[in-house]
Amino acid sequence: MRTTIPLPTQERVLSQKSRNPSLPIAIANRILCAYCLEQPRTNGDLFLRVSRVLMIECKAQTGTKPSKDTIMTTLLQILRAKGLSNSSAKKLLKSGKVRLHGIPTADGGRIVKPEDIDIRSNSPRMIVGRDPVIVHREDGFVVVWKPANYLSVPAHNRRKEYSVISFVRRICDASYAVHRLDEGTSGLMLVATTEATQQILKASLEERKVHRAYLAIAKGHIREKKTINTLFVRNRGDGLRGSAPRGEQNGKRAITHIRPVERLKKATLLEAILDTGRTHQIRIHLSEWGHPIIGDDLYGRIQKGENRLALHAWKLRFPHPTTKKEMGFFAPLADDLERMRRNLSRGS
Repeated sequence: MRTTIPLPTQERVLSQKSRNPSLPIAIANRILCAYCLEQPRTNGDLFLRVSRVLMIECKAQTGTKPSKDTIMTTLLQILRAKGLSNSSAKKLLKSGKVRLHGIPTADGGRIVKPEDIDIRSNSPRMIVGRDPVIVHREDGFVVVWKPANYLSVPAHNRRKEYSVISFVRRICDASYAVHRLDEGTSGLMLVATTEATQQILKASLEERKVHRAYLAIAKGHIREKKTINTLFVRNRGDGLRGSAPRGEQNGKRAITHIRPVERLKKATLLEAILDTGRTHQIRIHLSEWGHPIIGDDLYGRIQKGENRLALHAWKLRFPHPTTKKEMGFFAPLADDLERMRRNLSRGS
């Protein structure tokens, strides 16, 4: 016969801590997860409530905000705490009905906050990581989450393949490109649905009013911020696009701001912000700096297990084409890149 573990209360948790003030918050939180998973159908609210107590306690002990490894837990555990069985939770994840900040995710191992999760049981089934998703829609434009290895615009010699432009056209009856993402890049892409809006958004892009930030996992360790400012030419001498030699004045200005985010095993998770939007700009700048992006088969060397370009468009900000109010969107790392980050962080 299965033994039921007594449910913890706020008072009980605090009482335990008063008897053992040195009890690590991380351990206390794991105990809480165990309680909630033992009787998940009654403990969803309790999990959130006591997690907040632990967060307050952690701040009181350390004087700082808790790290993601203390109060936050995995997505699968949170779904279980909401009353779902393990199989039901995995089924929801697989069908694209779980959203993280509005973006579908099937990665139950992610470390997340409960309040960032949204379950959309009535949304259409999809395959996460294969199918694009419209994350915001208004008259004149949409914001789309593009999966990796998916075309931004139709290619002349690949007309039978789907693209973000054709996807939006099927849903909105019309679509016009504002900017592009490389085929291997995942993340946010802005698409106009009228020609008039396309012209307005393209003008904002040319005036550098559109803010685009990317996350990348690059080879080697990057220890400090850096701004790379070069002139791009179509042929840098090896047949590839790249930076012109120093002293040469011909070319188009390319400016990228690099900021390291996390040190990984023989790699770095970094943020790259574009001042300009030249073709392959981030890939070229990082490669020429000696830190090619993992999975870049054009400007780097592919190694075993590198099956995609580790580049993700995670932030997009632009003025509304009509009201001029600033619009902002962000998309966490795609599932496959988040798993790559976790794997590399274990050996860092």
